Amino acid sequence: MYRFNEIFGFDLREKTNRRQVVWARYAVMYYLHKKVKTHSLQNLFLMSNGGILRGIREFDRALSVGDNLAMDYYSLLNDFKTI
Repeated sequence: MYRFNEIFGFDLREKTNRRQVVWARYAVMYYLHKKVKTHSLQNLFLMSNGGILRGIREFDRALSVGDNLAMDYYSLLNDFKTI
C-alpha cells in the first residue's frame, strides 16, 4: 500500500470523498482485483465487499468511456512493477 501512496501522492485509505483520492483508490482496486481475492482488498482498504465491487465496476465504466482522470491513473499503475 505504501508504494501506491507514493505513486499517487496521498493516502488511499484516507476517509475522504475528494475525487482524486476516490479515483486513485478505485484504480488500485481495479488493478489488483485480478491478482488478489476480494476479501484481501476488503482488508487492505477497510471497505465492504459491495464497496470494493462498486469501485471496480465504476472504474471499469470510466475507462470504457475514456475518462481522462481514470485513464491517467490507470497508466500510472501500468508502469508500476511489482517486486
